[in-house]
Amino acid sequence: MFKGLSTAVAMTLIAFGSFANAQETGTTTGSLPRVIDSSVRVAPVFGTSSFTVDNKVSTDNFGDSYSAGVLADFGKGTWAFETGLLTLQANADSNNGNVAGSIDTWGIPLLAKWNMTGRPHETFFVKAGAMPFVANGAGNNDFNLMAVGGIGGAIPLGRSSAVILDATYNRLFTDNGDLTDYQGIALLAGLSFNL
Repeated sequence: MFKGLSTAVAMTLIAFGSFANAQETGTTTGSLPRVIDSSVRVAPVFGTSSFTVDNKVSTDNFGDSYSAGVLADFGKGTWAFETGLLTLQANADSNNGNVAGSIDTWGIPLLAKWNMTGRPHETFFVKAGAMPFVANGAGNNDFNLMAVGGIGGAIPLGRSSAVILDATYNRLFTDNGDLTDYQGIALLAGLSFNL
């Protein structure tokens, strides 16, 4: 028994001595990175929107409309490109508060995105661009183009995922390239995954 106990003590001292020697020589085991860097991020998103045909922004229809889709970011640093597939079901009100129309759109956002921290996984961002879309609704069934500008943020949820919060201002162009009075705000939230 004494021989077995002395062997166990000797093995413990050797192991502890090896660990101490490794620490003195600078050999350490590195910790895992906080975030896994990726050039591509995909985010299913869902939210609400409010549009108007008046020449001022209205938030009256947030409870009556929705937004949903999948967004994808391409880029690792400060600048990224955002695209995807997004639907906006928008009830637009007129200047007297009545519903002027209900439009369902399917669009492809084409946006430049500036990430303030340079880390798209944990950042505040500003984005701008255009969204070509097809609208279906009363009197609408054609191809349109909307100007888009927005802000948002990514809050890390793990090493390869983040919660996305996004708010955009959207305004429709005419066929001649002029801005119309059809405008609105979309609020989105989702979960982004690094690929």
